[in-house]
Amino acid sequence: MKKIIGILNLVLIFSGTVALAAETQVSSTTLFDFSQRSVPGFSDEFHSNGTEFLTVNAADKDQKLSLNFYGWGRLDLTDPGKNGDGDITTGFLNYRFPKSNAHVRVGRFYEFQITGVEQLDGVSARTDIGKYVGLSVFAGAPVRVEFDNKGNLIYGGKISLKVPKYLEVAVSALTEDGSGTFRSDETVTNRREELGANVFFSPHRMVDLQANGSYNLVTEGLQEQRYVLNVRPSDMIMVSGDFKDYRFEHYFASTNMPWLFTPEPDGKLQSFGGSVNLRPAKGYEVTGLYRHYRRYGGETADFDRYGAQARYSKEPLTLGLHYYRVDGQESDLRYNEFYGYGELRVAKLTYSLDASTHVYDEKIYNESLDLRIGGSVGYQLTKELQITGGLSYATNPHLNDDFSGTIWLTYNTQINSKR
Repeated sequence: MKKIIGILNLVLIFSGTVALAAETQVSSTTLFDFSQRSVPGFSDEFHSNGTEFLTVNAADKDQKLSLNFYGWGRLDLTDPGKNGDGDITTGFLNYRFPKSNAHVRVGRFYEFQITGVEQLDGVSARTDIGKYVGLSVFAGAPVRVEFDNKGNLIYGGKISLKVPKYLEVAVSALTEDGSGTFRSDETVTNRREELGANVFFSPHRMVDLQANGSYNLVTEGLQEQRYVLNVRPSDMIMVSGDFKDYRFEHYFASTNMPWLFTPEPDGKLQSFGGSVNLRPAKGYEVTGLYRHYRRYGGETADFDRYGAQARYSKEPLTLGLHYYRVDGQESDLRYNEFYGYGELRVAKLTYSLDASTHVYDEKIYNESLDLRIGGSVGYQLTKELQITGGLSYATNPHLNDDFSGTIWLTYNTQINSKR
């Protein structure tokens, strides 16, 4: 409850800026969910929660100064006496300068680095230096889930060299003080340091190649590397291929659950695959995919996943169908996967239905498949307000039944000031 009250106080603080804005967009989604779960050997469980998601975006008339806020809060309706939960996902002020594509952010935000995505309370800035160079820096307190291994200060930056439309090479660096990095020899360094590099190369508008990699400076090892090739012979066809390599000892060296997760020194996951995407006409899309996985460390395991998906989308109807086959060495990695969905809009009503199932080659706990099916109906009460109700049912080899339902209210509005 204290966390929710704190969030509400910050909303009031931000509201002062919103009041001065020339344009404000507000989006609110309120969920009331209930579920009944049945697990063999245990008593049935019933849960019900009330959850609120709030988004506020505001800007002055010149779009130079803007505010972005997104947060959520939740109460246990089964036991209202329990403490509520909630969090501010983002809440920052952004000022955009008239030149050099420069801007400054202050508050809570996500910083997208080559090595990953960081959430922090702090400040960031970026600018172009001339036509071919870009520079960005950030610093603040890291925001983490409430587990162990949270640092007290995180900072870093990125520099990029680019030839517009053809080439971009970027290097980034990151340091987090107070966050432990765990080596395979069980020694711990009270610091996280990572380097990242990215290359984008497009010799022709039909072809582009992307390469990404990150290196752990503390454990002195490559964390990951990724390579993607895209070829577009026409506007209707795109062919892609990629290779990914993750080294667990270095990639998970700064896990926020060190007491639970200890990577194997030789553990890694490699995969390669490709896809062909076809768009023969407006509203129609078909994709074929293949990917091979190999996991090293302990017992080496290989499996393949391949299949196709199709989608049709023209107002007022959207339909989709997916089929995948998974072939592996273990029984739970040999199955057929089906997924289908549809949505229909009629006047003020929106109907949706989706279903998925895995059909296993060998039975697991005497069951050969799992199943999930769900549907919803929404009604547009006003231009800004919609109410939707949904039900779902699921069963799998580990559960007897899982029923759940949700009622949600969605409110969207835009306020324009004549200031």
